[in-house]
Amino acid sequence: MLEKEYGPGILSADGSLDRQKLLAILLSSPDEKARIEQIIHPEVLRIMDRDLAAARKKSVDTVVVEVPLLYETGMEKLFDMVAVVTAPFEERLRRVMKRNGTGEDIARKWLETQMPQEEKAAMADVVIANNGTLEELGQEVRNFAERIRRL
Repeated sequence: MLEKEYGPGILSADGSLDRQKLLAILLSSPDEKARIEQIIHPEVLRIMDRDLAAARKKSVDTVVVEVPLLYETGMEKLFDMVAVVTAPFEERLRRVMKRNGTGEDIARKWLETQMPQEEKAAMADVVIANNGTLEELGQEVRNFAERIRRL
């Protein structure tokens, strides 16, 4: 779908999506960001619906779904409970740079396109602080999982 909209230049030599090129387009303007999201979000919803239907067929009681732009897309209404994981800005910046293979300027610009985590946390049912060790985060997640089991 993205190739149809942006042409073959959006692809890597192996035919896969070139995420760096897509990110550059996305960060070029709010209109391009909205255009890309209009292409991606319906497909994300289709895949999520398919996976949730499969879980229902297996009588799965609880499903956890990761949705990076949950509040930005209004998808929070689709879920019984929302958890937001927070982290200090510098840590989020470091993670974006590592994950996307970008420099600090692009990573900052990427984070600035997102809703501030404080706003997300204020709307969430549960906030998991990811500002310590991996072991501490694991304990927070286990606590959250136990809360879900009790529902």
